[in-house]
Amino acid sequence: MGAARRQGGRGRALAWSLLGTLACAGALALVSQTPVAWERWAPASCMPASCFCEEFRDGFVRQPANTWSNLCFVLVGCMIASAAVGPSAVAGGRVLLRDNPLVRGLLGGAAIALGCGSWLYHSSMTFVGQWLDVMGMYVIPTFLTLYSFLRAGALSVRAFVVSWVALLTLIGYGLVVVPTLRREGFALAVLTLIVAELWVRRRYAVARAGVYLVAGAATLATAFGIWYLDLSGTLCSPTSPLQGHALWHLLCAASILLVYLYYASEADARS
Repeated sequence: MGAARRQGGRGRALAWSLLGTLACAGALALVSQTPVAWERWAPASCMPASCFCEEFRDGFVRQPANTWSNLCFVLVGCMIASAAVGPSAVAGGRVLLRDNPLVRGLLGGAAIALGCGSWLYHSSMTFVGQWLDVMGMYVIPTFLTLYSFLRAGALSVRAFVVSWVALLTLIGYGLVVVPTLRREGFALAVLTLIVAELWVRRRYAVARAGVYLVAGAATLATAFGIWYLDLSGTLCSPTSPLQGHALWHLLCAASILLVYLYYASEADARS
């Protein structure tokens, strides 16, 4: 009976995730009908000739495949926030990313924000869109880095949220002042996450399903390879509906889901 109830709850959560994604897609489709002259806006740093392979179109959405592929982030975010995937949450459990609706919801919301920011970036190819896109890239690694301190008991949930917002505010300011360092900064954020994760695993008795981490890392590495091939023009068909950068979005969304499953799989054996 308990297993059937859990399965039914999981099915409802997945249905709500799909509905949430469709609602977001509908809202963005309405936004895309707005008349706009993007060329009057400050351009993205990649302009005019290094903004990925896909050819620019007229209208609100300049790169359709690269734009609409970001809905995969929205779907993953909805699935995480609603606990549609992974081990079932435990009321009052100590694995906060799985058991605490606020913490889980923040990660899901971060993935949704990433998708919406990248959606606007590839629609507009403006500096504002670029800022939102890059900020979206930072929200996941900074969240998970600080989660390591939350998991270790060094931060309360409130301090975790305040620290995350403060850190993102500093990063956002830096992306305005020195936007050319956005990729190096992201690499540093990922490196910091790796160090924090190694620290938690070494310091505490943490048992997690490493297969998810390996799969997530392999997926992200593949995504980076495709990103480079698209950006360099090696894998490029400008008018095709199948774009390498769109595949980068799909694989990055999959890696976020796999990393969530890794953290959610924890068997809390902390002493």
